[in-house]
Amino acid sequence: VHPIYKNNEHNTIAMRSGNLDASQSYIPRINRKAGAGVHTWLDNPPYFLPGAMPMLIINTMKEPLNDKRFRRALATAIDYMALRKFAVSDYTDQIKPGLIMPTALEGKYINDEDLAKYGVKLTITDEKERVETVKQMLSEAGYKSVWNSDGTLDHMENAKGEKIPTMYITSPNGWTDWEAMVTIAVEGMRKAGIDIREGFVDGGSYWPAMGLGNFDLIMHKPVADVTPSLPWSRFNEIMASRDWQPLGAWAGTNIGRYNQPGTEGFRPEVDKLLSAIPLMKNADSIATAYRELNKIFMEDQPSIPLVYLPEQFYEFSDRVWTNWPTEKNPYAPAQLPWVASGTKTLWNLKLAK
Repeated sequence: VHPIYKNNEHNTIAMRSGNLDASQSYIPRINRKAGAGVHTWLDNPPYFLPGAMPMLIINTMKEPLNDKRFRRALATAIDYMALRKFAVSDYTDQIKPGLIMPTALEGKYINDEDLAKYGVKLTITDEKERVETVKQMLSEAGYKSVWNSDGTLDHMENAKGEKIPTMYITSPNGWTDWEAMVTIAVEGMRKAGIDIREGFVDGGSYWPAMGLGNFDLIMHKPVADVTPSLPWSRFNEIMASRDWQPLGAWAGTNIGRYNQPGTEGFRPEVDKLLSAIPLMKNADSIATAYRELNKIFMEDQPSIPLVYLPEQFYEFSDRVWTNWPTEKNPYAPAQLPWVASGTKTLWNLKLAK
């Protein structure tokens, strides 16, 4: 039976009380639920196997979000330590610049020298240092923050002295982990002088806004399936301009409208690399191509990766059923019994005594 809950909180209550046997919803601080019989694949942080990269997709058609210098300042303003500790309960390792995850599947394509040279600083833990760094980035790009007498942010202005409208981060209501990530991101950005607010909406508004480009920034988890296509499929969804669509037309990929063909800043090498990689057989050539793609992503920052989370949250209760697959008992993958080869679990569960 697949019960439907109002939100993640109600789902968590059902798991903790033993009324729900398995779930793929976000449950905060799952290590504290072990006494109630709630467990996951790993006993220790990050508790889940990483496989997806929730991020803020930036609408690059809107000012000032069409300025990569401004986008890089946005990415730098976020407290990634707070995201890890408070938004996702330590379910992620430290995020790295770029669009490649440091996993066994794709981590071999990460070049640490490039991260240091082209990536924004994501490891600043001192708030004062982070705020001053972002303020300097904004100033160098020609943007000015206007503050009230009580120290709160009033608005921003561009290089022409024109007021920049308040920006919003669109995210679904009730997705508690995403809500927490957005709140922390907004807090960091506003402290650094960026006029932005949370924009929580229901699903009926969220999905059309994403496809039609009716947003400033929007929470999204691209290509969550862990397959050998990674990281190509993630780069393709975020950066490909082969099927580029204007605002108001439905876009299935590149919802941020990055790298518009025919414009002055168009980078044709992005699509060339995306077309070439699937046909490459030489490992060194593939690594070189991904290195170039990742460098372009870091330079242009069309989206802001926030955390590394599992493909699907794999959580189970052993109050009624036992012998769930885990790292110590890996007879099936970290997938729920109704997902792909996770169905093998159904033939191995045992009633608790």
